[in-house]
Amino acid sequence: SYFFGLSGGLTTALVATFLCIPLIVNNKQPWIENVIMIEMISFFMVSYITHQALLKHQQQGKSEAGETEITFDDLVDEEEMERGLRSIEPIIKADRERLAFCQVVENIYAFHSLEEKLGVILNIIKNEFSCQACSILILESKQELSVKISRGLSGSFLKQVHLEAEDGVWAQVIKSRKEVLIERGQTETEHVLEKEFQTFLALPLISRKQVLGILHMESAHQNTFGPMDVEITWDFANLIAILIDNANLLEENRSLAIIDQNTGVFNYHYFHQKVDDCIKNHERYGKIFSMIVIALADYYKFKTFHGKERTNEVLCDMASAIRSCLRGVDLIARIGEKEFCIVLPETDIKGANISAERINKKVVSEIFDKVEPDILFCLGVVEFPADGKTLPEILAKARNNTHESRRSKKFQEE
Repeated sequence: SYFFGLSGGLTTALVATFLCIPLIVNNKQPWIENVIMIEMISFFMVSYITHQALLKHQQQGKSEAGETEITFDDLVDEEEMERGLRSIEPIIKADRERLAFCQVVENIYAFHSLEEKLGVILNIIKNEFSCQACSILILESKQELSVKISRGLSGSFLKQVHLEAEDGVWAQVIKSRKEVLIERGQTETEHVLEKEFQTFLALPLISRKQVLGILHMESAHQNTFGPMDVEITWDFANLIAILIDNANLLEENRSLAIIDQNTGVFNYHYFHQKVDDCIKNHERYGKIFSMIVIALADYYKFKTFHGKERTNEVLCDMASAIRSCLRGVDLIARIGEKEFCIVLPETDIKGANISAERINKKVVSEIFDKVEPDILFCLGVVEFPADGKTLPEILAKARNNTHESRRSKKFQEE
């Protein structure tokens, strides 16, 4: 029996070694783990049978193992075998979950949008972790959680998601930055578990030391999430946090590319793109548009008197006042150090003059009446294509009109 067990163990190790060598060369980590798992199970069974043979030999008091005829049924205690197999079930489950995670990491960047990526991850979590519901919650502010995407949760439950008091479950996850595992029957479950679920697991989504949200999972069975499940779930949570953080950084970079950082309105690059779109719409559909150029005539004098910081404050206030007078389809951009331009789609010169008068009254009453020393600003109104066929032509015409406006003070009267 000893010889049988030793031979079986060595044979299993040898076979597993030959299987692992080409896998290591090809860097197929998940399959290596599966081969190692097969070796562990085979070695466990061979060792167990050998151990039972030796015990049987001792009980019969034989001096030589060859004198005892032992059958497989004599060697195997079915109950103990079942207990042994149950003991390695969590290991097999964890190996399957790790394999699923490796597949996600390998294929996730084939999807373009954040929603698609998160949807794929939740589908795999729901299938591999034996949970019937899961969701990703985004921390919008210190007091607000919103559901980014979910699987298997009712609409009524999703509406109840919010940050409770300091001892609430969601707040506990965010403040502790640790997982929270709850079984039905605990006092906290009344607010987080739906009726059909028994187990609740939540992990914070952390990237660059900031909590971005929560990965939330629920199961209809008790004791679903063991220590190894929680450990692998952390890998998924970290991946989700990185994806969300990358999407946020990308959006910030896009904003930096089209937004003027001093005033918060669009910059010249974005303005140029939108005017080109309006010109193309005119060429295709015959739609007109108008523009209003607003310039600070005494900009450098004011900047010398008040300084750069105060000048930027006035420009920001001016941009906000102008924005409050516009429609949703209108666009305001800063096209120069002292100039703003407003694009009014499908608006003729008459409508543009009405808008200019409204902007003039708003800016004068809310900003320039309160500024010392007095500062003069002027507006120039043009219509495309009546005042020019290209962007440089209509801009030159609008700027020329602002000089005429300054001399005639057309829009300076309240």
